[in-house]
Amino acid sequence: MTYTFSINDAQSGFWKGTLKLAGPDGQSVTAPFEYTKSDSSTAVTCGGGFSGGDVYNLYCGVTLTLPAGSAAGNWRVATITVFDNAGALATFRNPQSQSVTVTSNATLSASGFTISPNPVNNWREDVLGTLTMSVAGAKKGVSAIYVDFDMGGCRQWGSATTVNADGTISIPVRTFSNTQGCTVTGVAVVDGAANVAVYGALYNAPDPGLAIQRVPNTTPPVVTAATLNPSSIPFSELSQTWVQLVIQADILTAPINGYSLYIYDAAGNVVSQSVGGTGQAADGSITLYPYLPWWGGMGPGEYTVGFQLTDAGGLSSYYGMPDFPQSQPIPSGPLVLTITDDSTAAA
Repeated sequence: MTYTFSINDAQSGFWKGTLKLAGPDGQSVTAPFEYTKSDSSTAVTCGGGFSGGDVYNLYCGVTLTLPAGSAAGNWRVATITVFDNAGALATFRNPQSQSVTVTSNATLSASGFTISPNPVNNWREDVLGTLTMSVAGAKKGVSAIYVDFDMGGCRQWGSATTVNADGTISIPVRTFSNTQGCTVTGVAVVDGAANVAVYGALYNAPDPGLAIQRVPNTTPPVVTAATLNPSSIPFSELSQTWVQLVIQADILTAPINGYSLYIYDAAGNVVSQSVGGTGQAADGSITLYPYLPWWGGMGPGEYTVGFQLTDAGGLSSYYGMPDFPQSQPIPSGPLVLTITDDSTAAA
């Protein structure tokens, strides 16, 4: 535990001191600290590498370690004793500070930690699940459970606890969409008599062994059909026509969220390319609008449309792209866009 405080001595300045932490059964821990000035810079420190101010007005941080086997219960700062550079002594008893609750998980304990569902399919939306455990030794029932995760993508969702038919206790946890996974770093169980049991690295306590995994994404987008509307445009109307491309794709683990579109001429040259983000509708369809460079490079003739689709997991599929070896044929047939020559010759 680290305690921070300021020391003021306007005359001779601060020299050294001790901080004493008192616990149950007469146990205590004391840590020394002192003013230190660097020989190579103007930096000053006071306990544990903390720094700030100068010898007359100093900011200190003192770290104490409770040894294994320390008594469970409430520990508090009992005294802070300081000396100035003239040797004068001042002792501050019971200074206002936060106390610390120490537990050995002996009176109250928890076990059998599980999270359900796990893995979670949060590719498209948040998933609300439960963290469940068995609690032993609770007096006056369980009053609260607190859970911490290593990432903001998972969170305890409310403070309500549920006692299940088998006697286990559950609390809600939410895994937000697009979160790749989370690990529980701390679980604190408090009973009605204020006894506490803690687990996880956050409390330097036993690991509850809880990690939320995401359902793996292993299959790239699969297209079943694609259509162009209109598929034929008079050249004179090219600048004012929007061509709609509707791609029908399977709804798989990860949603489709990106695309690249290519328009090829009869020789297989790319005459237009467009990229961007997209969304997959509830029926699996993706609606796109190919870019038509009507002012140059796209005259009357037949053109084919190819595309790449990418899902939220980074997997891609390629269809109707003659210049790409991994490309597949479009199941419903090639996408052909015809630009007709509607010009008239002068009489």
